[in-house]
Amino acid sequence: MKFGVTIPTSLIDPKAASPYAKVYDYLREVEDLGYEFAAVGHHRFNPELAFGEPSAPFVTFAALLARTSRLKMVSSIVLVATYHPLEVAEQVNTLAELSGGRFILGSGMGYRAYEFEAVGLDFSQRVSRYGEALQVIERALEGQPFSFTGKHFNFTDVQVTPQPYGGRRTPIWLGASQPPGIKRAATR
Repeated sequence: MKFGVTIPTSLIDPKAASPYAKVYDYLREVEDLGYEFAAVGHHRFNPELAFGEPSAPFVTFAALLARTSRLKMVSSIVLVATYHPLEVAEQVNTLAELSGGRFILGSGMGYRAYEFEAVGLDFSQRVSRYGEALQVIERALEGQPFSFTGKHFNFTDVQVTPQPYGGRRTPIWLGASQPPGIKRAATR
């Protein structure tokens, strides 16, 4: 059995000279105790969460992975439907490469309309957009050229770099809280 922790966002102190200093200390302790992974959430454009869940998750994970040597990092979750999936795949492969394969993409659809509207996306399209985004990310993380034609994303003969770390696709975990999403996660 493997155990992980969620990084308490209360450790992030926006008034400190180094807002993440307590997070780094926490991660060192978690790693020393032998935990397998640490997870960090993601939400966007929410002033109530200022210095709560990071709004730039991939940058945050790069910093956290650089301060650990064995601990895996899991995004819990990245709202992949609010990004272009090829950009997500590039970020994921880069994090895997920089960390020696210690990054796991936790993805979710999202449930807050303002997170979609702020980036010009129609919230009512989130289910189909998320489904397509997952298809694109899975294919892109394989490292081979591919084309895709869908409702939201269309491109021809694209290959994401860097290549998958160690020749293996970065794991993708799906998060959900409603029955359709739970079924989607269970059947992937």
